[in-house]
Amino acid sequence: MIRYFIATLLLLIASNANACSPIVPWKLIEEGLTLEEAEITSADVVFHGFLMESRTSALSNDEMEGERHYIFHVIEPFKGGIHAHQKIEVVQQRAYCSFPLKFDQEFLVYLEREQDGRYRLANMKTSRLRARTLDLSVTDDKKAYELLQSTGNIAAYEVSSTFDDGTPKSLTLTKEKQLEIIRATAERLR
Repeated sequence: MIRYFIATLLLLIASNANACSPIVPWKLIEEGLTLEEAEITSADVVFHGFLMESRTSALSNDEMEGERHYIFHVIEPFKGGIHAHQKIEVVQQRAYCSFPLKFDQEFLVYLEREQDGRYRLANMKTSRLRARTLDLSVTDDKKAYELLQSTGNIAAYEVSSTFDDGTPKSLTLTKEKQLEIIRATAERLR
């Protein structure tokens, strides 16, 4: 359990563009699911999408009232009965887990469906889809590397540069590899 907690914490730090403070579905992990499986299982809708529009009904950035509206173009659906090229609007209360997302970027999106049919960002790891790099000359990244190595999750990273002695200096988890992992996980859960 501690091992999963530390691995999850480090993975969340490495993907610093989270839309919400993630609540990890520990019960599902304790039942034997991987982190990716637990995240997909806990969300109603999961997809790779492009954020086309981001707006707010608040009168100022300091105001906590109002809503944020996001419109995503679905590139590749993974869960939830949605299809490619569909547009999905997400309405988020500013006071609840609502950090602004920048439009014109790709995201891995995890949504919850409200009783009224509206979508909101799931308390997961909706994050900008980008290559993630660990620089082993940085202490925190080295600790993350050692932990990922001990849990077997480092295999997804590619060596991007080496120290003079030939050992890895920086490792990268590409966008393509992240999508490959999500595709395989979603397929296993079907």
